[in-house]
Amino acid sequence: MKCEEIQSLIQEEAKRLLASWEREEVERHIARCPGCRRERREISGVVELLNHLTVPGIPSRFMDGVFEKLNKGIIPGIVRISTWQTVGLIAFAYLLSWGG
Repeated sequence: MKCEEIQSLIQEEAKRLLASWEREEVERHIARCPGCRRERREISGVVELLNHLTVPGIPSRFMDGVFEKLNKGIIPGIVRISTWQTVGLIAFAYLLSWGG
């Protein structure tokens, strides 16, 4: 495989999306290619940093305000929202509160 293909696989590897045969192909290639080895090391470093990030919590007052505005239908720029839009926004706010 060419370096471009391997580098694409390295990115997928970081997301843990490779099949075993693809991982073997990456291993074979990086054993002989310093550029791809460096690329893998850099991507692994970034993934490691991202895995250690903490998501700041959202104050409960914020969530209370979001739910209050959703219930009243007074969100700037939105005149009236449907029930499904309300459900979607509540789900979105819930996910935000959990760092999703």
